[in-house]
Amino acid sequence: MSKKKENKNALHGFLLVMPWFVGFLIFYLYPICSNIGLSFTDKTIWGEGKFVGLKNYYKIFFEDKVFWICLKNTFLWVIFSNVIMLSVSLIIANLLAGKVKGGKFFRTVFYFPCLLPPVAFGVVLGFIFSGSPNGFVNHLFGLGTHGWFSDSTLAMPTAIVSSIWYIGTPMIIFLAAIKGINPSYQEAALIDGAGAVRRFFSVTLPLISQSIIFNFIMGIINGWQVYEHIIPFTKAEGDVIKPYGRDYGLGVLLIHIYEKGFKDFEIAYAAALGIILLIIVLLCTLAGFGLIKKLKLDYQSFD
Repeated sequence: MSKKKENKNALHGFLLVMPWFVGFLIFYLYPICSNIGLSFTDKTIWGEGKFVGLKNYYKIFFEDKVFWICLKNTFLWVIFSNVIMLSVSLIIANLLAGKVKGGKFFRTVFYFPCLLPPVAFGVVLGFIFSGSPNGFVNHLFGLGTHGWFSDSTLAMPTAIVSSIWYIGTPMIIFLAAIKGINPSYQEAALIDGAGAVRRFFSVTLPLISQSIIFNFIMGIINGWQVYEHIIPFTKAEGDVIKPYGRDYGLGVLLIHIYEKGFKDFEIAYAAALGIILLIIVLLCTLAGFGLIKKLKLDYQSFD
């Protein structure tokens, strides 16, 4: 290929990438850099603010008790919602990968909830776990007026269990990975006398390890940024007026950032909280890729 042809192809590639690159600079890199600078000031929505160094970060770690509650709740959401979603989606994907009658129909049914707005999902779950006698769960089990989201000890566990609603996306990824396995591996295991459970753990799981790690990393990244899945639950009970739920039982980091930035108008403080969240997500992502490297996994297909 001539030098002129190579330069022309490189220019075409650059032009195709340019819209994304410009969008990245404007909507990602610039806001991050601005937030970093803003977090070292005392700016509010009403004034310019002045440089205060690490004062906002000191306040977050040593004075803001709500931050630690929200950090704990978000951590619980990240861990347990991931365990629930990945486990259930993997089991369903393995079942649908077989010769199941109506497989396409069930695939659509399990994925459809992912297309609904999270707020609509919250309204539906709010009715299901309503504290009134007419609430679905209370009526079904005869629990009277038990308030699931107004009980600070049950609010977050109930929200975590409800995350099963979003198994559709990891299920589709697992399903594609399982269907991509060479049938000869399953046939060889079957000839050796391996049952369905043994084949699942000895053949299927190792061969879809890349997809498991991918879904796990994406689940962690999305889990730390949970907001719209939780906020409807804080309004699920009539007597719950705090955005964090009763006794901060539903408080997560993004709710705390929103409250500080758009309710208390502490823009710089909210920026500092956002930078901490960014660092947490970045560290979790790097740890995930480190796990891939440690397990010597790559993204090449198995023969």
